Amino acid sequence: MPGGAGRGGRAVGKGRSDDETLTKRQPPLRSEGANATHGRSGSSSSVSRKKGRPGRKRGARSTGRYPFVAWINKYLRNCGLADETIKERRRRLTRIFHDLQLLESDGKIGTTNPEKMTENEVGAFVDSLIARGKKGKDFEHDVTALNGLLKNANNLAIESLKNRYPAKFRKSIKTGRYPPLNGEEFNFIIQGAERVDPANWYKMESYAIVVLGLASGARHKELKEGKVHDLCLRSGDEHYHIEHPKGEDSYGETRDPPLRPECQPFLRKYLQKRKEMLVKRPDNEFLFPALRDKADGKLSSNSITRMVRFVGQDAQVVKLDLHKCRRTFGQMLLDEGVSIEVVSVLMGHASTAMTEKFYCRRRQQQASFSVRNIWSKNVPEPTPKTMPDVKNPLIDKNSWNAGYA
Repeated sequence: MPGGAGRGGRAVGKGRSDDETLTKRQPPLRSEGANATHGRSGSSSSVSRKKGRPGRKRGARSTGRYPFVAWINKYLRNCGLADETIKERRRRLTRIFHDLQLLESDGKIGTTNPEKMTENEVGAFVDSLIARGKKGKDFEHDVTALNGLLKNANNLAIESLKNRYPAKFRKSIKTGRYPPLNGEEFNFIIQGAERVDPANWYKMESYAIVVLGLASGARHKELKEGKVHDLCLRSGDEHYHIEHPKGEDSYGETRDPPLRPECQPFLRKYLQKRKEMLVKRPDNEFLFPALRDKADGKLSSNSITRMVRFVGQDAQVVKLDLHKCRRTFGQMLLDEGVSIEVVSVLMGHASTAMTEKFYCRRRQQQASFSVRNIWSKNVPEPTPKTMPDVKNPLIDKNSWNAGYA
C-alpha cells in the first residue's frame, strides 16, 4: 500500500517496492576465503587477532614500552663481564634510566630509547650529572655504562659528543695512592673487635669482615664468596684460601695469604659464635652468612659495605672501607721487610706495578736503610738467576721515571 506503514512501524518509501526495501536491509555478503568465517553467526573466528593498543602495529624489532630496559637486558646478556660486574652495571644503568625519565618528563630530552638518543639528549644527561656535582670516577663510570649501552644499540652519540666537547669528558688524574690505616687506627679496630659482645651478632659479623680484610688483604668479593672451610686457623698454618679471586675466569688465580697474628684471636672467637648461630642450618657454608628468611644465603655487597662503615664509626676510623684494609695489609708487610714481589703475589696482582701504584710501596727511610746496609756488608750484586721470578716493569727498562708510582 502506497504511503502505508510497513512492518514494525517503519514507513515504506514512496515508489519503492517491498523487494527493494528488503534488499537494502540485508547486510552485504562477505567473500569466501580466510575472512568468510568472520561473518558467520554462531561460530567463532578461525583467524586469531592479536590484542593490543588500537591503531598500533608492533614490528619485529619492537622493544616494548620501555626500550631502555629491553636494551639493558640485551646488552648485559652478551657483554661477557663477570657476574658481580654485571650486577653493578645493571644497578647503574637502571639508575641512569630513572634519571633520563626525569629529564624526559621535564622536557629536556625527547626520548630514552638508546637507538634514537641524539647528541643533544646525551649532552643534557651529561650536564645533569655535572649540575648534581658528580665528578671523578663516579662520573666516568656513569658515562662509560651509558656509552656501552648506546654502542650496543649502534648509537655513537656519546663518542660524537666526546669529539666535540672533550673537556667535559676529561678523565680524572689520580695523584697518588690513598693512605693505609696508621698504627693507631689499626689498634683501634683490633681493640674494638676484642670488646664486642658475642650476643651482638651483627656487630660480631661486621668486625669479622673488617678484621679478616686486614689479616689477609682480601677484596670485597673474595670475602663475600668465602666459605667457612676457607678460613684455616690450624696452629702454624693460619691462612685464608681465596677460591674466587677477582678475574677468576681470566687472569685471576687462587691464593692462600697467611693471616696476621694480631687478628687470629678474634677470628677464632667469630668462628665459634658462627657455629652456634647456624646450629639449625649447618648446610650454610658461607663464612659470612645472611641470617634472614631461611638463613641459607650470603651477605649482599651492599650489606657488607654498610657493615664496614658501621665498624668505622664504632672504632672511630675515618672513611674506613675494604680497600683501605687491603692497602694496610700490603703496607704493613712492606714495613716489616717483606719484598714487594712477595706482597704483590699475596695480594693477587699480575705485576708489582699495580701493587706499587695503587696500594703500597717501600718507604723512603727503609729504602735508604737497605742501601746503607748493602754498602756496609758489601753484599754481591744479584744476578738474573738469583732475581725473583716475578713480572716487574722496572726490569729491562731503558729509563727510570722518578714519579713512576
